[in-house]
Amino acid sequence: MKSEGAVRHKLKECLFRHRQRYLKALTQRTPENCKFNSVMVPEIGTPHHICRIGKKSVCDARFGGLQKALNCKFWEITRNKAQIKAEFHSLISSRLGVLAQMFPDVAALLWVLGESGIPDDFETDVSDEQPTTDGKGQDKSTRENHPLDD
Repeated sequence: MKSEGAVRHKLKECLFRHRQRYLKALTQRTPENCKFNSVMVPEIGTPHHICRIGKKSVCDARFGGLQKALNCKFWEITRNKAQIKAEFHSLISSRLGVLAQMFPDVAALLWVLGESGIPDDFETDVSDEQPTTDGKGQDKSTRENHPLDD
């Protein structure tokens, strides 16, 4: 059975991994992440993304928009990293049911800890570096010196 410290560390690692994926997805150079891209909803058919600069051409990943976004000189990201991190923090601070649907591994670790959500004192945005472990599942930065470590 894992100690509470080991489970808390695993939770920290899971949150870090999910935050990195979230950041990567929302900072990639895709049509959906462009400041000048919006969704057009036609009366008949499926909604698609269009570029609001110039002739308002279709710029959707389903219709070759990825290549357009990569080569577009007007492409700008919609939100900066700090805004995306704040958005992620609000996502993980939502109700446990919503959290469980989006991040089942995080919800399971919270259940093991007996928490109904991310604890207020739990740091989720320490840095962009992955938490370091000592090979035993414990955080090196918080682990006390153990006589058997020498």
